[in-house]
Amino acid sequence: MSNMHHGPKDTLTPGSTLTPPTLSSLYCETLRTLVPEILVSVEDGVPSHLADAALIGLKEAFDAAIDPRSKLDLPKARGFDEVTSLFEAQNVSLRKTTGLSQRIEEMLSKKRGEFHPGSSNRMLDVLFFHDTELKEAGAERFCSPTGLNLFLFSQDIGMLDPDTVEPDYFHGLTSSDDRFIAVSVFRPLHAETPLTEEEASTVVRYLTRHEVGHMLGLVRRNDPVTTEFLHGTHCITSGCTMRQSVNTEQLIRQSLEQEHTRAQLRTGRASDHFCAHCLAELEQRYHQATAP
Repeated sequence: MSNMHHGPKDTLTPGSTLTPPTLSSLYCETLRTLVPEILVSVEDGVPSHLADAALIGLKEAFDAAIDPRSKLDLPKARGFDEVTSLFEAQNVSLRKTTGLSQRIEEMLSKKRGEFHPGSSNRMLDVLFFHDTELKEAGAERFCSPTGLNLFLFSQDIGMLDPDTVEPDYFHGLTSSDDRFIAVSVFRPLHAETPLTEEEASTVVRYLTRHEVGHMLGLVRRNDPVTTEFLHGTHCITSGCTMRQSVNTEQLIRQSLEQEHTRAQLRTGRASDHFCAHCLAELEQRYHQATAP
């Protein structure tokens, strides 16, 4: 699981100084084998442009891992069908379902009394839903047992305790073992300073890339110079998607700053969203996983 929190001072700007590694074709095939399908389940209230932004962020993270030098102009891809075609070009099936809210409530209504009485805990709802759905008949509708499951929520993910003033929330959370990612668009939609549609989309793309980065194994390197531990290990490189942001204001600032920096770099590479340290870690982890 991961909330996001900003890191300290700059150490390396993405796209500069170090050359991103080129991952082998075998790694690409391995990744496609591990993730043959992506199932996207959308909660009522998620605007279509933010659902599309999450799909684009998903594709950007996969491209950074599969081919760091790829130059697909993904923000120009609009709509589910266009993004689906991009995934299918890499032999990854992408499906989308709706009605997620109703399905979760139906499931939780049977367990509410024994689950988390006295508080509303959306994070546990998600974990419980995913675990239970995989065991239900016809579970492939909302959860893929062999692929990656992306849940998009219109409400906060976290706990609302009656005894506290402020809710404890996550912008997103990931379980690599259970192969699911949950992203909430609530905070970008209700920012203290309202965001334009384009700005909100940029934030959701960034947030989804961050969670997919965790799914791909980031950040696990033992390097106190380029990492910090807070709600899990994260990168501290300025401009890297794998930095943390402890609140929505920092999430928004980092997202928009990264997009501005990437536009100035003008390389158009998928790897520009991640620093060279994180890209090198992806390559190292691949070699470890495939070593005889």
